[in-house]
Amino acid sequence: MNWLPQIAPKREWKTIQIRDPKQGGKDITEEIMSGARTASSPDRRQEVLAKK
Repeated sequence: MNWLPQIAPKREWKTIQIRDPKQGGKDITEEIMSGARTASSPDRRQEVLAKK
């Protein structure tokens, strides 16, 4: 009996774009992927500190 290993199909990578509606739909993909923060999207700590 000839047994042939199954080869998984090659995955196709799709480019995504992340847009911020608070910045008029500006593409912020690179900022997010690089780990940079934008002024329009504060994290939870910044929101709590701002309320004090």
